[in-house]
Amino acid sequence: MSGQEKKNAEACLALPFDGHWELWALPRAAAPRLRVPQGDPARFPLSANATLALPTTALTCLPLWLLTSDAEQIPGMIRLQLEQRGLVGGEGPEPVHAFRIVPQDTHADRSLVLLVLLRDDAPNDLCRADFQRFDAAPRCLNLPPDQYTLWRELDRLVLALTRGRDPIFFQPLCATDPSIDLCTEIRCIHMSLAAQRIAPAKPSLTIWAGVEPAALELLQHELGFPVTTARRPPPRLPAPAWNIMPHAVRAEQERRKQAKRTSGIVAIAAVLYLLGIGAFVAHIALLKKSVEASRVQLHVDQPAVERIRDAASRWNAMELALDPQLNPLEFLLQATDAMAPEGVRMTQFQLSGYKLRIEGEARPPTAFVAYREHIEHHAFFSGFRWERAEPVIEANNIAKFSIQGSHPYAPTDKK
Repeated sequence: MSGQEKKNAEACLALPFDGHWELWALPRAAAPRLRVPQGDPARFPLSANATLALPTTALTCLPLWLLTSDAEQIPGMIRLQLEQRGLVGGEGPEPVHAFRIVPQDTHADRSLVLLVLLRDDAPNDLCRADFQRFDAAPRCLNLPPDQYTLWRELDRLVLALTRGRDPIFFQPLCATDPSIDLCTEIRCIHMSLAAQRIAPAKPSLTIWAGVEPAALELLQHELGFPVTTARRPPPRLPAPAWNIMPHAVRAEQERRKQAKRTSGIVAIAAVLYLLGIGAFVAHIALLKKSVEASRVQLHVDQPAVERIRDAASRWNAMELALDPQLNPLEFLLQATDAMAPEGVRMTQFQLSGYKLRIEGEARPPTAFVAYREHIEHHAFFSGFRWERAEPVIEANNIAKFSIQGSHPYAPTDKK
């Protein structure tokens, strides 16, 4: 789910109260509604925008006066406070904490800060990585303004003090029911906060529980300020939001993000691989289709090819008759034209393929030499390869000769 979808999803809040956990739905445009009256936060059906209200027993609350009015210096001064208490600087991780600057009625040279730390011994069953935020339970309650509030959270009584509608102090108590011990504990807390000028000048206490009249009278008498009872109103999501997320939850969420990124990369790689396989198969199919189409076309064109081949064979057979350079009659004409008017007589003319053979008689023998030179340099017989053979001279001064030559088109014999 994207960040925008998480932001638009209906918020839900897992809240500890009197002996049990509750799951509340907190829609933006409607009143909060109780989805699960009692249950285990590890099994709650959560939305994408889920908050766990950490019980006060898992937190340490420190209201601090810091000698600065500069908000930018406050984080550094808080770190110094943590170092003075030995909470920072060791080998372990830095404690998970959050703070809020409490608005002042007058301009002063100091600031009141509520610092809340997650205890190292916080229950592991609260470390569910499906929760997007972890906040302090008192901040998620609609506490009455500028007074103390007492309620039961799981198996402990909790006392909180508000300035405006936001808590400035909260603490789980040791007492388990309205008694002298409870009054003594509340009185000690009030005296400590009053000494730090954090408690109001005229305190009052509201109890979110049914209290017997005698117990209520005892509390009012021992505390010395008004004590009333009321029903707890529906919870809220505090603003600005805190995220007191345990280290184990943060590590698990990072592991899930990394696993999601890895799964996304693997999925993309698988898709690309399948696309590559599909493209290869499609390419092979197209090749097969093209080959088959070529075979069909070849079968269709086969008669025309055979006709063209037959015509070419017949034209090749007529080459000797059509080409002047290969026509036997042209050879005979040119060979006869090269003879002198007297002295040379042709007795045999033979043209076999690319071989030419001329036999005859010459008288006197020098007429043969002139004829041979004339025919070897004749333009028509240019390029012929001639085989010179000496004539046979007879007693009557007649030279019998044989002239042989190969046409320039004739293939050469390769040995």
